[in-house]
Amino acid sequence: MNKMRDLLSKTLVVGVIVLFLSVAITPMSLGIKIVSDRLEVKEAKSSIDEEDSRTVIIVDDEGDGDYTSIQDAIGNATSGDIIEVYSGIYHEKKILITTEDIILKGIPYELGAGNDFGKPVIKDITDIGSLITFNNSEIIVDGLVLEGNESHFLYNIVSFVIGDNNVLSNCDIIKGNGLGSCVRVTHKIKNTKIINNNLSAMGTGIDLAGINNSVIGNRINNMKSYGIICNNKNCNVSGNLISECDWGILIGCNNTISNNIISECDIGIELYEKLENVTIEYNEFKHNMNGILILSEQRQVKMFYRNNIIKNLIDVCYVHFGKLHPSFNTWYGNYWNKWKRIGPKRIFGIRLIPIFFIPTDFPFIIFIPFIRTVAYDLHPAKEPYEI
Repeated sequence: MNKMRDLLSKTLVVGVIVLFLSVAITPMSLGIKIVSDRLEVKEAKSSIDEEDSRTVIIVDDEGDGDYTSIQDAIGNATSGDIIEVYSGIYHEKKILITTEDIILKGIPYELGAGNDFGKPVIKDITDIGSLITFNNSEIIVDGLVLEGNESHFLYNIVSFVIGDNNVLSNCDIIKGNGLGSCVRVTHKIKNTKIINNNLSAMGTGIDLAGINNSVIGNRINNMKSYGIICNNKNCNVSGNLISECDWGILIGCNNTISNNIISECDIGIELYEKLENVTIEYNEFKHNMNGILILSEQRQVKMFYRNNIIKNLIDVCYVHFGKLHPSFNTWYGNYWNKWKRIGPKRIFGIRLIPIFFIPTDFPFIIFIPFIRTVAYDLHPAKEPYEI
């Protein structure tokens, strides 16, 4: 069902763009050149707190520490220990963290003899399961390069399976394959923080379920599917840079999306049907094919405050299926680079009327589109915000 919805979303974008070009885009808009800007995100504070009372276990690939294998060090650690992994390359089958209150910390320089430098690199040498699995609470993983296995089609590099109050920070998560995720958080997880990571070259960047989780200050690019999927409640998605993905963000109910920069995606953010209590504020959507896509069937309560909406081929697209319900969305104070007039900014929507057509024994649906205005930004900003 999700794959069908995703395919319909992208198909609608292409069709809507063709339709909008004839009615809502000026000749100047047709000359948009997509360029990559250098963007910066404010650095999120590291969550690691090293206490003098903790026991430190040292891992070094050249044998200058207590262990050469990260999993061996984790298997012999007890609650409260810090495992320091020094610069080098570590070939690990799987890393399973089952002990509560463990810190796994990368040290970006050599220990003893040798000439390694930079974050320690962990390479997955199997293709089943995840490279790192969080299987308890109060676990911190920080400062590592996590290199996935490209031979497995459905594969997650980091998985949060059991436990609350875990942290993944300052890691580079790269080189997966297929439709898997750089980071996947299951629906049982609470209060997880995913902070200041670089994620690239996978199916999805962060697939987030659970409650009260945070995704802050990450750089996500080149995803075959989504930058961030947020299907949980009370999630904080802020300060992330998302670029060159099919979808930037797919958002669920009761969440706040703020201070993100989403660029060069097919769809910047998608808000699907039956969605309520979502606030989207101080974000920047620029150089996307479709900046904001809203699929709606029933009553919705969504608020769009003080966002920059800049040089997208289509800035906002409402798509209503069948009967057109009243809009309960609020737009206020957004900056629209295409809007240079005085007064409210009109936001166009499309109503799709389904007609069932059966040519032989194989039924399919044809939609007839009608354009009408469904919303207004009552007080558009004259200047862009600093995001």
